Order: sequence, then structure tokens, then C-alpha cells
Amino acid sequence: MDSKNHYDVLKIAQSATEDEIRSAYVMALQEALGDKEHFDAVKLAFEVLSDADRRAEYDKGLAPPRAPAPLAESLDEPQPRRQTQRLPRPDTTMALATTMCPVCGYQNPPGEDYCAECGRLLSGTQPAIGTPPEQAVSRPYLEDLMGRSFPLKPGVNTVGRENAEILIADKTISRRQGLIAYDEERNIFSIVDTGSTNGTAVNGRLLRPQNPHPVHPGDEILFGSVSLRLYGAREAAVPVEKATPPPPREVKNPVATLTLIRGTGPSELFLENGVNTIGRLPDNVLCLFDDRYISGFHAQIVVDGSLYRLIDLNSTNGTLLNGIRLTPSEEISISDGDEIALGSAEYRLDVAGTERAAEPIQDDGPLLLDPSDGGLGA
Repeated sequence: MDSKNHYDVLKIAQSATEDEIRSAYVMALQEALGDKEHFDAVKLAFEVLSDADRRAEYDKGLAPPRAPAPLAESLDEPQPRRQTQRLPRPDTTMALATTMCPVCGYQNPPGEDYCAECGRLLSGTQPAIGTPPEQAVSRPYLEDLMGRSFPLKPGVNTVGRENAEILIADKTISRRQGLIAYDEERNIFSIVDTGSTNGTAVNGRLLRPQNPHPVHPGDEILFGSVSLRLYGAREAAVPVEKATPPPPREVKNPVATLTLIRGTGPSELFLENGVNTIGRLPDNVLCLFDDRYISGFHAQIVVDGSLYRLIDLNSTNGTLLNGIRLTPSEEISISDGDEIALGSAEYRLDVAGTERAAEPIQDDGPLLLDPSDGGLGA
């Protein structure tokens, strides 16, 4: 294994840069899956070439590069006079078109690869941030909590806050956050954290820097505090019909009301004696169908006479009581006037028979819960 040329193992030139070595390492690992000997050779090659001192020592032991092949014609023979290209006169100007950034609209000078204003990649075919998935039907993509999509190209996609193909303008994202490799032929994905400040996690598991980790469509990827979900190209290509919300549930004997005080959602949710489940699926007693931050079965309120108990059902984005996040599956008593945050809205518990002055509803958009465990509802 040691006798193999490390540059040949990673399929790179001896002059390869640090970024080229890292990108080649990700792709080579994917090709080596199932072949332990080759897998070990790839890891050894990366360990040597990614360390400046070890690489310099390794390069000393390599054979010197071969001399260039001799010219076909003899130098003694007269050579034809080379044609030179006429250059424009100093007083002549050449009209070159500028390139407008698809994100911020800045007009960049000709030949620029990245926007000088926001760092967006200008070359290639990647659509602008926020492109709906149906416009990128032939490619897999990442989607954030606001519904913006980031299409992936075959090969290695850089992720970061500046000069990246997956450009995420968030202060918790490092300039060079990580890499996502997409093997189009085998339809497999892998992700690498390149030593970011705040780390990268897949489905809640923090990744070790510089170690590729497989990811699959449906996985949640957390870059810093920004949550994205991976979707495959086939999912984007098939139009999805919008589901029909269930009809409102008729409550004959409500004992309490959840009144909307902040965010978006139904203005009132009526509670009755017994178990009142809350979630996005129609099987719940209280169905919050249109809230993408609500899990399928998010929480429940148990009413037993004058006693009220709130339980978070291991939801993805959690449940808050008076601003404090609940421990999943733990019952906690609630009473009239308590404020309960569910998904993108916050409700106040109003027990029947209690008079209260009307308060205006505040629509501040989706409530941003703890970003470290944010994500789409399960």
C-alpha cells in the first residue's frame, strides 16, 4: 500500500492545491467503498498530502519529473516565421459585457467567476438562491426551512459563506464550511466538514472534520445553525399535488381554547375533556395542517376536569411553555393564561369561564426556536 504513488491514488497532479486534494479525496473515497485495500490507500494518501510537512518530505522521495519530449524538427533547420496576433492600439477600447449577479444584481467586470459584492458563483449552470425545486427537476437539491432550494451539480459542491457553490449567507457558517459530493452515476451522496468553526451535523450527529459521511435524500443537514434537507432529483421531477386540508372538527363541549397571540395559524383551537393531540397529520384532534414547522404528532394536552397537562411528543422543533423548552415525553401542568409555542405560532390557554381582555395578534413570521435542533417537522 505504501508503494503506491499518493498522487496517482487521488488522481491528481503533483502541483495540486489544498482544495484540489480535498475534493479528490472525497470522490476517491466514494469509488473505494467496498474495497478495503483501496480505501486504506486513499486515506493514507490524503493524510500525507494534506499535511504540508509530510507532503514536502514525501515529494523529496519522488522521481524527478520526466524531461519534455524533444521537438520533432531539428533546431539546425530554419524555422518558419511565426505569425503574431495584432494587438489593439492603446487608444482603442474593446466592448466587453459585464456579468450581473443573479442574487444581488451587482454588475461584475468581465471574466469574474464570483460576484464581488456577495461572493455568489457566476459561472456554471447553478440557478440563483431561492429557485423553486420544479425549475431544477434534473438535479438533487438542498432545501432550507424557508423553502429556498440549492441545486447540486455532479461532483463536488463547495459549501460556505463566501465564494461557494452552495452559498449560505449566515454568520454561523464558515467561509469554507464543507463539501457535498454527488456521484450522479451511482446516485450516492457524501458530505465533509472542512474544519468549520461551528461544525456540521447530519440527523443530529456532529461530524468529525475532514471525514466523509454518507447522506441520503430525506436527511437533515445542519451547517452551523442553518438546517437544510436533502432531496433527490426524482423527487423534484415529479409534480406533487397539494393535499387537501381536513375539514374543521366540530367541538360540542369545549372546556378551554388555545388562542393565537403570535405568528400564523388558526385563530382558535378548542380543547375538550380527554387527550387532545396536536400535529400536522389529519389524525390529530387539533390538526395544524399548513404549518411546516409542526411534526406529524407534535404535542398533546390532556384535560382531566380542572387539571391540564402538556406533553411534547418528541417533536423535531420542540414545544415551548412560557418561553421554556419542554423535555420530550415529560408531562407538565399548565393553567389559564400560559403561553404555548407550537411550530410557527404561539397560543395562550384560555380556560372556559375566565374573562380576559382581547389582545392583538402579532404576526412576526415563523418562530425561530433553538437553531441547533431546528428542522422540518417529522
